[in-house]
Amino acid sequence: MRLNRGFTLIELLIALLIIGILAAIAYPTFQSSAYKSRRTDAKAALVKLALDQEDFRANCPHYADTLVGTRACAPATATYVLGYSNAQSQDGYYTLSIQSASSTGYLLHATATGPQLGDKECATLTLDQDGTKGALDESNNPSPAPCW
Repeated sequence: MRLNRGFTLIELLIALLIIGILAAIAYPTFQSSAYKSRRTDAKAALVKLALDQEDFRANCPHYADTLVGTRACAPATATYVLGYSNAQSQDGYYTLSIQSASSTGYLLHATATGPQLGDKECATLTLDQDGTKGALDESNNPSPAPCW
C-alpha cells in the first residue's frame, strides 16, 4: 500500500479558483472603502475653505473668487484672493476651486485627483455659503450617491 502525500493538480486548481473568487469579491469592496475614507480629505478641505471665505467676507464687501496668491481684498473690478499657496487638499486627493463668488455667496468644489479618480459617483464634492453639501459624478451631473 502506497501513501500519497501532497496535493493533486485538481486540488491545487480548485484552491486557486476559490482564492480568485474571494479576491474578485473583496477587491471592489476594499476600493469602495478606500474611496469613501479619502472623501474625508475633501470634506475637511471644503469646510476649512468655507471658514476662510467667511473670514475673508468679514473684512471685505464680497467673497474671494481665487484661492492661490497673496491675500487681497481689492476693488470690485479686481480678483479677490484668499491667500492659499496651492489648490490641493491636505492629503492631495482633491483639487480645490471656487466655482463662483459674489458679495452674497460662493460655490466651492473639491475635484478628485490621483488615486481618487476611480471614485466615479462622487468625483466632485460641493459646498456653498449656506452649508448646502452636494456632489457631482464624473459627467458633472448631480450624484444620487451619499457622498457626504
